[in-house]
This record gives sequence, structure tokens and C-alpha cells, in this order.
Amino acid sequence: MTGVMRRFSAALAAAAMAVSIVPFADISAYAEYAATHPDGFVYADGSKFMCDGSPYYYGGTNCYYLTYKSKSEVKNVFDDASKMGLKVIRIWGNLDVGKKTGEIDSQSGHEVFEGNNDGTGEKDGVYFQYWDDEAGKPVVNEGEDGLRHLDYIIKQAEEHDMKLVITFTNYWEAFGGMGQYVKWYQMSQGKSVGNSKVDEKDTCDFYTNETIKGWYKDYIKTLLNHTNYYTGEKFVDSEAVFSWELSNEPRCTVDEFCKDDILYNWAKEMSAYVKSIDPYHMVSVGDEGFYNLGYQEAARQDLPSSAYSGYYGVDFDKLMTIDTVDFGTPHMYVDQWGFDLGDDDLEWIKRHAQTTSSADKPIIFEEFGLTDKTKRDAAYSDWLDIVTGDYYEGVEYQGFNYWMIASYLDDGTLYQDYDGYTVYGPEGIEKTDSTRTLMMNAAAKMEKKNIVNTTDKSTYSFDRSKSGNVVVNVSMKEGSISGVEVGGKKLSSDDYTISGNAVTIKASYLKRQELAKYSCRILTTGGNQPKFNLTVSDSSIPKPIISPEIISVDVNPKKCSDVDITMDRKTSEFRGIVADGKALAEGTDYTTSGDTVTLKSAYLKTFSAGIVTLKFDFYEGEDRELTINVSDTTGLDELDTFESYSNDKALWSSYSRNTGGNEVSLSLATKNGSKALAFGYDIGSPNGYCGVNHPIAVRNASSFAGVELWVEGDGTGNSLTVQLRDANDNYFEAQIALDFAGGKNIKIPFADFKAPSWQSGGNLDTSKLNQFSFYMGGDSAQKTGTVYIDDVVFYEDGQIEKPHLSTKSGIFDADAPSGVRTDLVLYGKSVESIIVNGKKLTGGLDYSTSGSQIMLNESWLKTLANGNYTLTYTFSDGNTDTFALTVKNVKSSHTHSYTAKVTKEATCTTEGERIYTCTCGDKYTETIPAKGHSWVKGETVAPTENEKGYTIYTCASCGETKKDDYTDPIGHRHSYTLTSTKAATCEADGEKVYTCSCGEKYTETIPATGHSESAWIIDKAATATENGSKHTECTTCGKVIKTEVIPATGEVSDKKETVIFTGSAKTSGWGQAITLSTTKEGGSFDSSVIEKDGYFEVQFKGGTDKAEVIL
Repeated sequence: MTGVMRRFSAALAAAAMAVSIVPFADISAYAEYAATHPDGFVYADGSKFMCDGSPYYYGGTNCYYLTYKSKSEVKNVFDDASKMGLKVIRIWGNLDVGKKTGEIDSQSGHEVFEGNNDGTGEKDGVYFQYWDDEAGKPVVNEGEDGLRHLDYIIKQAEEHDMKLVITFTNYWEAFGGMGQYVKWYQMSQGKSVGNSKVDEKDTCDFYTNETIKGWYKDYIKTLLNHTNYYTGEKFVDSEAVFSWELSNEPRCTVDEFCKDDILYNWAKEMSAYVKSIDPYHMVSVGDEGFYNLGYQEAARQDLPSSAYSGYYGVDFDKLMTIDTVDFGTPHMYVDQWGFDLGDDDLEWIKRHAQTTSSADKPIIFEEFGLTDKTKRDAAYSDWLDIVTGDYYEGVEYQGFNYWMIASYLDDGTLYQDYDGYTVYGPEGIEKTDSTRTLMMNAAAKMEKKNIVNTTDKSTYSFDRSKSGNVVVNVSMKEGSISGVEVGGKKLSSDDYTISGNAVTIKASYLKRQELAKYSCRILTTGGNQPKFNLTVSDSSIPKPIISPEIISVDVNPKKCSDVDITMDRKTSEFRGIVADGKALAEGTDYTTSGDTVTLKSAYLKTFSAGIVTLKFDFYEGEDRELTINVSDTTGLDELDTFESYSNDKALWSSYSRNTGGNEVSLSLATKNGSKALAFGYDIGSPNGYCGVNHPIAVRNASSFAGVELWVEGDGTGNSLTVQLRDANDNYFEAQIALDFAGGKNIKIPFADFKAPSWQSGGNLDTSKLNQFSFYMGGDSAQKTGTVYIDDVVFYEDGQIEKPHLSTKSGIFDADAPSGVRTDLVLYGKSVESIIVNGKKLTGGLDYSTSGSQIMLNESWLKTLANGNYTLTYTFSDGNTDTFALTVKNVKSSHTHSYTAKVTKEATCTTEGERIYTCTCGDKYTETIPAKGHSWVKGETVAPTENEKGYTIYTCASCGETKKDDYTDPIGHRHSYTLTSTKAATCEADGEKVYTCSCGEKYTETIPATGHSESAWIIDKAATATENGSKHTECTTCGKVIKTEVIPATGEVSDKKETVIFTGSAKTSGWGQAITLSTTKEGGSFDSSVIEKDGYFEVQFKGGTDKAEVIL
């Protein structure tokens, strides 16, 4: 980490997590909010990313192989990404394997694990977690073949001013992932597990199994608190970390439609756990962004069902409501997901931006790719325009990470484009160069969005012997300049002035400062506080010198010794040595005698392999740096000393019998003062020989002279054969005649190892040995016996101790120009000079040095004429060695005329070889590229509801078949039919039941019909003295709705008589026939019934009576 890290109390950390969102335009509020975050940390503030108080937009990429590749291959990617203007790389922070077997793979030389979820588990011998039977849980490997790889990636990110998105695990089997945790749990339950991947259903146990969740949290805790080997800083404190990611592409297919919210609940719990350890770094889920709309709604909106329905158990909308998840991370692969270009793809990108905007959170386009290169650039152009805000009004992303960048490997080839999505980092790779330009342009657009205060230079210098102030011009985008800080101390107003956006640091102040390089920054009232370096020197003071400035140290206890460094202090005072900011202890770590500093071997042995820089601190003189290339050959000279085996069974875990020979017995014996191997042999019938093999990790034994071992013979005259195998699968043997009794040490020079008769020649490559073996044979009468073997090692002789070149020749071909590498064995010495034709080459110009390698630069090689050259290397101890260089194809008067001869035909998968011979005798070999399969498209298998679809291709050349062009399962689409009906009644609802072929049902309600009320029905007519009664009822079900009493009519005269009327009333509003009875007094009934308000009136002609009838 650069600059001064702010430290906070636990209370302030909690306050930082609870800080409220402030308006974007409120600069002072932003400055206050930024103050709660360490320098250089990116944080989410509303829908924006911020860093040091200023917006942070970026263009970036993914690169999974950084996790396990070599340092130079990692650096290649960072160099390329930096040249492209990319700022954030997403990497895997997980690489999990099964349990150790104690065996070494004979081909790769790497440790063998069993119970892996991803093939062999390890990647190039690297692994981060493995199962430990004794501990009963997974254990983190923080060593050189473990998290130290992640340490170096973070170091590179810091050196390139870049940041990293780091995953904790993977839903898929690659690199172990969630399935490896499930396998570990199976191991803990005593189950036997193989090396096949866990199916998706069982993988989902990862989210709910409490034991597994505990192991996952343990890994997170260990990772965040791990101290970086190269920077000395915990991951939790590194500004190179952009964010932590819970998983790569988590899904939960056992929870279709998120009925149980399994993934949501897990993400909520785990993101909160990460924040409890690391409140300052951001956290994301890492999901692909699938929605949970249901099949019907997805179909209604004409959206691809599997991505939107909830089929994958992911609910992007709901995940964005989790407080401890800082931003969204949608992915998109149109050719895998069945998206239509120009439609589904654009909607997907737009919709996610709208979702996160509504949730007031930032969003990044975290993975995307298209394999069809005829359509890719046009599609990417549209996608990136949406991301940069140049397509839809009001829609933008805060970052993007394309899948994926790759670069050159150590063998000079490009990392293979395995999935078809790679956009290479180096310029000029024809097949992806146009797409690379698109990425660079989009990254530049994102960078322009950043409102950042900057200084006009990153480094300023001041010479105390000269006059003149230091003027720092600042481009201010937010806030105003309030001061300046040098070396962590705010300057007094007497020592600087501010004029507009220029800060002048006065010479009167700088002349008082010690000679050193100072980290500085401009203090501001808002926005970020730009940093710069200030070097104070004094040209009047001669520079101190140390010699040598580069050394190599092997910390092998057998080889490591004190190292002397000579100082020429000039006029300066030597004050000590500093490593990683800490002073070494004089008298313990080093001693000083006059002008000689002796670095003690006890201190040097504490180094791990890598590069260590020591600063020699001179007062009133320029500090000098000593670069130490550290190697560790501890154990590399040992093949087997037999001390590590606990019993005879353990021997057989390392040795295996040659099944073509007779049986052998192996056991431990006490010989040669300690444990030794008792090799019981039988060389009789039927095979006449027997033997055992011991694979080893690939071992470079080129600095040794041969093999030494202790042997106790049996005096039979039979022959013990020691066999070596190299990485080219060539075997070489040397015989020891057992014509002696008793034990003795025997040395066998490498020159004495010869190819066996059954092998056609070859030369032993001692730089790549991967197996040693013991065989017994012979013609003596005694066919059985026991020979004892101990302390099998590589030995050195007096000559081999000298520094020398391990590669002795090389070729520069102007038709395929590249630098020529020379490998050296330095034994703590350094190269003083390289001379060719009496001319001394210039370091840094004609050649460059990296540890124990020197690269002859292409620019110098191109100046040479065709021919052979001898380069003389002189070492710091006075020894010399030579290198034979051949230069060809530089333009000359002779025109080569080559005849080609194919010596090895290329196949679909293996390279061939062609030798060209010129009339002048010049030759060169050309590799014939593997033809590659000629795939012919065959049967296409359609996807089903649950299985992916695919196309079968057959190679027209070799007949090999493959499945490709996978398409996602279509997901189940419901098709409902009416299976049962219950009719509605007047008072009760009815229902219709619809059933899908999958068994899912839904019910449709038929509303109750309600009663249909009749007219009044007379139950009992009223009399003069008795009440009558009437009612209405439902015409459908007959239920009585209303009842009423008909009042008694009272006293009547004798003239009253009953009149019966049946017919229709004389009214326009009543069309129903009625029957009624009434009485009359005098007059005659004229059959007239008149409708009145709410009743009928019966009229009588010639009389005075009127009868009212209420219906």
C-alpha cells in the first residue's frame, strides 16, 4: 500500500458502516464521508463508486489463471492490462483440492490429491485449501505453492495502480468450488469420494449445511487476515482489493422460483460476516443477475424464460435489497443463454442498470462474451455504449470486466483461448486486436468520467546544492487546496505558499531535509488528495557505492554462507540496513568491519525464495539498494534418505513395483547409522529381473555432478541398476556390481548414465529429472537376496561449485526475432561483464538481468551480422564461462536456398517437425503446427426442461467426437388443462382446477351467483280480524329472503264482498301477472288496478271504496 493508511477505532468502523448517503453535489459532505474510508479504498455511495472522495469509474477484465501461473506470466498480464488502460482485474481467490496422498505424479511432478471436485485438483502444483484427516477439516496452504501466489498478484496490482475483485469460491467445479466443500463434508462422514465433480443438486448443500458454512467462514477469516509475503500487509488493509466476492456465479437450482430464498439467506448471512471482519472493502454476490419473475410473467413480457423465470433459484431484485451487498454484478453470454442479438442482450444490460438504480446501488458488467467473431465487435460496441452511458438515456454502469484477458507464457506462446472468448492483452494479435481496441476505447471513456484532482507530475526533485523552489501544479476538479503534506507531516504555512492551483514548497524548507525520497500529498477541502513523490538530493555530495548491487543466495543450509558487501561511503555516514521498513540488527543480522558489511547466513536463511531488497542507509548521502535473488535448493540434492518413513507401508506409498518383473519386498532396516531401505530381490524365473520406481517432482539437477548412494552389497556379483528418467520420457541407467560385502558410498557421474538397449539413444536432460528407480539383475547362481540402500543424493564436485552458465548456446533468428536467454548458476556471485569480439556489452541496453537469468536483448542482436559468436561471461569471483551464439537470417549477400524435409508428420493434436537445409549447410527446424481437428457438424440434440442441448461434431481427419454449442435447459413451461369443476351456488363460491403435466395445479374461483328474489307470495290472507302473512324467496334455490305480516282488515259492513282479480295491472312498469283479493262496499268492480308509489290501488265503479294492495 502506498501513502499513509488511516487507522480507525472499532466504534468509528461501525459508524462508517452506518453513515448516511449524501447528495452527489455536496462536496463537503463527500469529503467527510471519504474520511471514514482508508486512502485508496473504493467504496459505494448511493449508485456511484467513490475513491478518496471522487467518483471511480473503470474499465477492466477477468483472468482466472493468474492464481497459479509463474511470476513472469502474471506480470505479463498486468503489463498488458495497464497498457490497455484497464484498472480492475477480477481473479479467483480460491483453489481447493481433496486430501494429500503422499504421492508425486510421474508426469507433472506435482503432489497427487484424491477426492477432488476438479480433476487433479491442483493447478501447476498450486493449491489454497486441502482436506486434513487429522484436523478433520480443510486447512489453508499459506506457503509458496499456496496463498503466496495471491500475494504476488496483489503486489503486482499495487505496482500497476490497479485493483482486484477477488472471489471466495465458485459455483462451478473449476478450482474446486462449492462442490469441494461438499466432498470435504462427505470425507468428514467417512464416505469414500473419487475425483468426479459433485452434481448441481448436491452442490446446493453448500448454502445450508452448517458445518460447510463454518468452513467457508473460516477460509474467509484466514484469507482476510493473511499477511502478504511481499508487502507485509494484511489483505484486509490492502488498497489493491476493489471488493470481495462471495462466489463466482452462484445458483440454487433446488430452489426454483426462490420459494425458500436459499441463496438470498446465504448471501445475507455471508456478506454480513465479511463486513464484520472488513468494514471498508466492498462485498458483492458475484451472481449472473438472473431474475425471478415466474414463467407466466416472463412469457407475458416476451423474455427468455430460463434467465427471467426463477429457474436458477436466483432473485437479482431481492439480492440488491441486502444492506451488506454493495453493488450488482450481472454477467451475459448470449450464445450460451439463447439470447437474440440486438434484442435480449440490450434489454438484459439496460434492465439491470435500472434495477440497481432503483436500489440506489452501483453496478458493473462483470462478465460478458460472444464466441462468434464475425458478430462480436458490433455486439460489443453496442453493449459497451450502454455501459458508458452512450446508448439509453439515463442508463450507465460504473465499471465493466470483459471475459477475458490473456498474454504470453514463459515458453513464448500465448495462453490458449480455451473458451473462445479471449481478447488478448498484447498489441498486434490479429484475431483479437480490433476487439482489444474497443475495450481500450471504452475504458478511456470510463476514465474520463472520473472527477479527480491531479498533480502535473508524479515525481519532483530538489537538489540541495542548487537554488529554486519546487512548484507543484494541481488540476483541481473538486474542492480547493488547503495545504501540503511531506513525509506524513503537514507543512507549516511558512514553508509553502498557495497561488491559485499552484503549491510552492520553499527551498528554505527543503534544504533542511535529509537526502531521501518522500511521499507527499496535496491537502484539499473536497475530492481526493493527490499524491506525489519528492526526492531530495545533493549533487555536491558524491554518491556512496556498494559492490555488488545484485547477488544470488541459496538458503539451503548446506550451501548458505555469509556474504560480504563492500562499501565506498565517500563523504557519507553508513547508518545501517533496512528491509521492508524495519532496521536489521547489527551484530546479529549483519556485522560491519571498516568498509565491509557481512550479511550473516543465519539472517539470510530466513528468506523465502523470491527477490529481497535491502536498503543501505547513508546519512548525507544517497541510499543504495542491494537486490538479493533468493533460491532454495533445500532437499533438492536429496532423492531419498529414508528418514521420513514411519513404517514399511509408508515406503510403498512412494515406490511402485515394475509389474513386468518379479516380485520384490521393501522394508525399513537400521543401517548406515539410521534408517535404510532393505530391498529384497528375486531375479529368477519367470522374468529374470525385478525393480521399483519412485516418481519425484521435476528436479533441476544440472548444477550437480551425479548421483551418490550408500550401498551394502551381498557379494553375489549380481547387478544393482540405478535408473533416471527425464521429462522427455527418456531413461538412463548405470550399474553397480555387488561383488562386495559391507556398506560403502558410491558416486556415479551423470556421464556414466547410458540409454538402455531397448531405447533408441537420447541425451539425459539433468535439468528435468522426474523419477529414479532401482533394479536388480545378473547371471550369478544366487537369484534371491537383500541389498541395503541409503542416502540417495545428488553430489557436487569441486569444479561444479564455480559460477557458470547452465545453458551454453542459443540462436537468434531475424525472421522470428526475440531475445536470447542465458541461464546461470551463480552460487552467491554476480556477473561483472559480458564481452564479445573484445567489446563489453552495456547492461540494461544490450542485455537485461533478472535473478539468475540474463536476456540478450533483441535490439542488440539485430546489430550483428550472420555468423557464430562467443560471449565471455566474467563473474564477480573472477571465474569465466562462455556462451555460443548463432545469428542467422540477418540480411546478407548470400541468399539461402532451403530444401524442406518433413521428419515428423503433424496430427490433429500433436505438432510435427520439418527440417530446412540450405546449400551452404545452414539448417533450421520448423515446427509444423498441429492440424487441429476438422470438425464436421452432426446431430443436434435439443435441450430438455432439465438437460442442456448440444451439437455433436466429428473430426473428419481422426474421427474424434465432441459435444459443443451447448444451450441452456429450456426450463419447464407449464401447459394447463381443466381437470375439475365445482359449480357456484347462490351463497358459495365454485372453483375450476387446472393441472399441468408436471403436476403443478392452480385454482380459479367462480364467484357465488347471489339470490334471485321473487315477488311477494301470500302465505295467508288477512281477514277482518286476523293478520295474514307473505314472503319473498329465491327463484333459484327457494330460500326465503323476506317475510311480512299483512294487517287484519278491521270491521266490515254487510255490503262488503270479496273480489278476486287475476290479470295484469294497468301500468307500463309492471309486466308480470298478479293475483289479488280484496273487498268492496257498494259499486261494482271494474277490474281496474292502478299502480301507485309502492302499492297497487283497486278501484270500484259506482262506489266509494278503494282498496290498497301492497306488494
